[in-house]
Amino acid sequence: MRATAAERPFYPQTRVDAVVIPHAGHAINLHRNAAMAYRSIITWTDRVLATRASAE
Repeated sequence: MRATAAERPFYPQTRVDAVVIPHAGHAINLHRNAAMAYRSIITWTDRVLATRASAE
C-alpha cells in the first residue's frame, strides 16, 4: 500500500494541486517565465482563501 493511500483516512479533505512551469528549475524567480508561476500562485491563493472564508 502506498503511503498516500494509508494516510488518506487521516486527511479526508486534503487536495493536491500542481502546476508545471515549462523550462523552469528550482530558482523560479530567475526564469524568464517567472510571471507564469506568479500568476499561478496568486490564482491558487485567491481560490484557497476564498474557499476558506466562505466556509467560516
